[in-house]
Amino acid sequence: MLNAAYLPSLLQNISGNKGEASFANTGFTSMEWLPSFGQKSTVLLASQALSHPLAETNVLWKAMFVAPLITQPYLVEQPEGKTVALVQDLKFNLYCLDLKNGALLWSKFLGDKIISDIQGIDFYGNGTKCYTFSSSSRIYTLDENGRDVDGFPLKLPDMATNATTVVDFDHSTKFSYFVACDNGKIYGFGHLGKPLDGWNAFSIHGIVRQPILHFQHKGKDYLAVLTDTGLLSVFGRDGSLRFPPIQLDELPPEAKSGGGTFKYAMYVDLNAPGLRIYCANTMGKVFACDLQGKVLEQQSGKPGSVAAFGQLAGDGRFELAVLDGKNLSVSTWDKPLFKTQFPEKQHLLFFLKNNYIGTVDRQGRRVWLLDSKGNVAAGFPLGGNTAFEFGRLNGVDMLVVGNGNSVWAYRVRF
Repeated sequence: MLNAAYLPSLLQNISGNKGEASFANTGFTSMEWLPSFGQKSTVLLASQALSHPLAETNVLWKAMFVAPLITQPYLVEQPEGKTVALVQDLKFNLYCLDLKNGALLWSKFLGDKIISDIQGIDFYGNGTKCYTFSSSSRIYTLDENGRDVDGFPLKLPDMATNATTVVDFDHSTKFSYFVACDNGKIYGFGHLGKPLDGWNAFSIHGIVRQPILHFQHKGKDYLAVLTDTGLLSVFGRDGSLRFPPIQLDELPPEAKSGGGTFKYAMYVDLNAPGLRIYCANTMGKVFACDLQGKVLEQQSGKPGSVAAFGQLAGDGRFELAVLDGKNLSVSTWDKPLFKTQFPEKQHLLFFLKNNYIGTVDRQGRRVWLLDSKGNVAAGFPLGGNTAFEFGRLNGVDMLVVGNGNSVWAYRVRF
């Protein structure tokens, strides 16, 4: 089977011929080859035309690896207009690729799975980004050439239950690292791995699965911690509570044997008129907590649905997206905005910086992009089975995504 909507790009990449656009509306085309010994073969063609032909989207490059990828590609901008993509495969190798052409810049064997995002931080204060991330046993910070910086990797006292949160409190490139461990404690480490005052084996009642949420508001630091059973605690920089801990929801009986139901990351709408911390559980409930500890809640999805928060309207307030199999609904806290149905079940849901929503059909290896009105962006779906990021290089808008054992970079047009 061949989707002929992509045939012009395919033929152009192969032969440089731009005159094959007549194939674009053919849609999905099948070919049956019936060989006959000593005689002419028979070729049968059948097609189903597309009512809305797919917009042409170019594949700029592909980078292949020996093992399937286990993280999405993470993009980090470096000085002088350079951008790199970092990704890990099933053999626990970390690869750094040049976004310009997908060339391998370096690779590093870690021996463990990365469980966090990969971030670029100005560790040395010279404008060049180092790469920081964590596994279940260590916190890593690598320089731009993939070498460990002084004091890292930092071995954790117990197995981590969440991704490490990296904070530059004073915007002075003196970074702090916060992580929760399986022993029920939260650890805070300073710039070179020294334990932080107030966060040296800080005890918490429950297991923390989500990254600790840090934000600053009116000159104060806030660190929000949510256990998998729904206990929300918000601390200051020194580890003191901003307000008493809040139990967001009682654990339903059917969930007690399988752990807690709060497994999604928290969000905060810093630019909204009334700042709130948002979170959701796997039973379809969503919660909003202000800085005085007042909580609102509502039932926004079915048990088992996936929820995410982000900005679509661009007014500082967060929208809520709820994914239930093929069905996606998007709303503000007070009113529905739109609903979309995909042809197949979607497995990942996330907001992108430029007011778009992304979803991933891992089984079908297709990624989708929706705008703020719920319209599917031109050229989508595209091939891929991981979350993706957008980059821009030499005036070209790019989408970078993992696809099996490879990274694909597409040219996209908004």
